[in-house]
Amino acid sequence: LLAFSLLLALGTLAEAKSVYRYTDDKGTTVLNNVLPPEVVPRGYTVLNEQGQVLEIVPPARTQEQLKADKVAGERAKAAERARQEARKRDAMLLASFTNMEDITRARDNQLAAIDVTISVAEGNIARLKGQLESLQARAADFERRGQGVPAPITADIAASLRQIEESESFIGDKRGEQDVLRKRFEGDIVRFQELHAARLLRTRAVGGTQAPGQEHGVYACSERRHCD
Repeated sequence: LLAFSLLLALGTLAEAKSVYRYTDDKGTTVLNNVLPPEVVPRGYTVLNEQGQVLEIVPPARTQEQLKADKVAGERAKAAERARQEARKRDAMLLASFTNMEDITRARDNQLAAIDVTISVAEGNIARLKGQLESLQARAADFERRGQGVPAPITADIAASLRQIEESESFIGDKRGEQDVLRKRFEGDIVRFQELHAARLLRTRAVGGTQAPGQEHGVYACSERRHCD
């Protein structure tokens, strides 16, 4: 019956260039050569004189759907940025290092440079502590004689304590930099191994060869997946 009704409606509207098919407020499918404005947000279909579909206009997006689309779009952009950054990082690794020894040497050199800075700070702390002990001894002499500690000595003691605290904080920050550096190089080493393995597979796939010493190596893997 529905198909017959649609055919009748199409016959009635045969002179129209296009016909709109939509669902009214009661849920009934309607064919009309005029599209009511209130129907547009619900979506509709445009037919030709023979009843063939020319265009399907989907329902308007709700506010919740628009928000979800925005969130999804932002996530997709963030993921693409992450992929681009990863590609740049991979290119830099391959351009900067030719083997595992290069990476470990670079890591050790950077760690050693920070160690030098820490050593200088530790020497400064030792000097400040010696200075502090001397100042505190002088202050104790005044107190034993029942005299007040001169203001310059009190100020120098406070300054020495402050400088020692700042130097210790500086050393803590530098050791934190070393931890970050070790973790970054650990990731670089794993990624370089993966890139190197992939490069070997591509070379073999196209029938290429590797120079002696470049194809084999002994690597320490922290996890099985890294070795794989």
